Amino acid sequence: MDPLPITAAVTSLLGASAKATLGLYDIYGKWKMASLTIKMMASECKVTEAALTELQTILSQREGVLMSSMGNGAPAGSPALPSFIISAFESAICSSAMTMSVLNDDIDKMLKNIRPDGTISARTSIRYLLDEASQQQLLQQIYRLQTGINLLFSTMQRSVIE
Repeated sequence: MDPLPITAAVTSLLGASAKATLGLYDIYGKWKMASLTIKMMASECKVTEAALTELQTILSQREGVLMSSMGNGAPAGSPALPSFIISAFESAICSSAMTMSVLNDDIDKMLKNIRPDGTISARTSIRYLLDEASQQQLLQQIYRLQTGINLLFSTMQRSVIE
């Protein structure tokens, strides 16, 4: 299993998470009627960003940590994670990337509709209000993904220490 695509995906996801965080805080600051859900999503994205930064650090310091003991051998003296952990890790990163992509698309659309006076059109407002349930689902998804990344990160740290 090649660790380079995983490392690149983490770096890309870090950028997407940072973009989402800034966009959500921008919406919350510009739009007078923005819900607390927007601010909570921004906070969860910020926590995800911190977890990804730590993950990126460990990946750059311990290049053999992603090498599966069943596939490519880890370099001498480097611990290897079991293949099921690496598969779970890849899945979490992929799911996070899809979630951040959807979130960033929604953020871009919303930012385009905010007027300089902090209002949005009635049509956009109605669509947003009807979409509150999906925003809550997205918030929960971001939280679950962030929790999953933290769990995998903890597993990776324990493997590196042992």
